[in-house]
Amino acid sequence: MAKQINHISVFLASPSDLSEERIAVRQVIDELNSIVRHTMGLHLDLLTWEADAYPSAGIDAQDVINSQIGSDYDIFIGMMWQRFGSPTGRAGSGTEEEFERAYDRYIQTEGRTKVMIYFSAKPIQPDNIDLEQMVKVRQFKSKIEVKGLLHWSFNDVESFQKILKMHLLKQVSDVNNGLINGVEKIYVSNASSQVIDNTVSSDDDIDEEGFFDLMEVFSENFAEVEKTLTKMAGHIEDLGEQMSRKASKIDALNKAPGQATNNYRVLLDSVASDITNYVDLTSVELPRFHDLFTIGIDAFSNSLTKAETTGGGMSTDELEGLIEAISGAKGNIEFATSAIVGFRQTTSNVPPVAKSVNRATRLLRNSLDSVISEFTNSMSLLDELKSTIESILYRRTDGDSSAEEV
Repeated sequence: MAKQINHISVFLASPSDLSEERIAVRQVIDELNSIVRHTMGLHLDLLTWEADAYPSAGIDAQDVINSQIGSDYDIFIGMMWQRFGSPTGRAGSGTEEEFERAYDRYIQTEGRTKVMIYFSAKPIQPDNIDLEQMVKVRQFKSKIEVKGLLHWSFNDVESFQKILKMHLLKQVSDVNNGLINGVEKIYVSNASSQVIDNTVSSDDDIDEEGFFDLMEVFSENFAEVEKTLTKMAGHIEDLGEQMSRKASKIDALNKAPGQATNNYRVLLDSVASDITNYVDLTSVELPRFHDLFTIGIDAFSNSLTKAETTGGGMSTDELEGLIEAISGAKGNIEFATSAIVGFRQTTSNVPPVAKSVNRATRLLRNSLDSVISEFTNSMSLLDELKSTIESILYRRTDGDSSAEEV
């Protein structure tokens, strides 16, 4: 039997240096649509200048985009990295003008139009640094903070996708609650150029995984994550012990007069071999950790989305248990990260005694930096999951807050 589909429109604004992230936003929208279309009777329409603007005349190009996109959207997503953009005559850049229009809509609709702002913290190649543009980005960040907006940062496209998906789930739920409660949507135009079938068959998702299936995937993968984490911690502990023993032997050689240079060479080459072996092991275990963690987080996020958009499925006790499990997982990663950071600091004290050791310690520091970065991103995603569950619990216990989120 067919059912009506309600549309929630999402407008994406950013300068030209975030093309990968723009693709990522579309992928997130597609993923959420595969869930909320069936579970909530919703479809998210992504509005972008690439897809929804077309050649025409106006005061300037941004004015044309404004008139064609209009203000008919429920959620605004703004992104910035190293570029601010070019002035439009009404604002410092097209993205800033689009933000100002969205913020005005937020005020007009008393918070029903949602505003989400993200800043990329990706490294910038030295040749691409434009100090003037970067200063303008920082000034824009300060400007929106004064307006009371909570913005978010991300380190890479993959983590951005996961964080955005969790954030959008919250915003879509809020917008949908307004539709359910009969809140009037005050729109001035209909900008979407997409024509979408407004009905969906109830048996379209017969073979889809349910939230219990997805939670099993999460549990299985995170059990393997714990094993991998333990294994990686064991590797770093073994390396520390090996380096300590070799340092003692070198110290003993220093105290014994007349030692042949070859004795030092054998020990130093052995140190380099130990370090290289650790780097090789980590190059295998770290991608495994990443893949297991990613699959587990995706399954968890999809499970939570399905459970909530179908009107329940997880009890309050189960959700509180998940918060405890997430906190435990984060604690384990945090402990491992702390140990690796400490070990990383000690590697800076290794003297440049031989080419083999110098090369090995350089590889070691790069490897440790990769592990620290991966673990830090993982902890950030776990924090987001915890925050998502806490917001669900908050809505269950206290209902809708009278304080609107921007």
